Amino acid sequence: MGDYGIANVRLTLRNDSTRIGVFADNIGDTRGNTFAFGNPFSLAIQSQATPLRPRTIGVFVEVKI
Repeated sequence: MGDYGIANVRLTLRNDSTRIGVFADNIGDTRGNTFAFGNPFSLAIQSQATPLRPRTIGVFVEVKI
């Protein structure tokens, strides 16, 4: 798997009925193997790797009705 570290940040503002925020996941765009086997029956045939999700930046709005 190797050594790696990831950082995520989230900033949220809210009142009684609304939440608004921004987020950034995997800020450094770190590459690595999360060691999740996709198909255990093919493990002996080929190497298995599950990469980390790439850097993701976004905004969100949630409203209670």
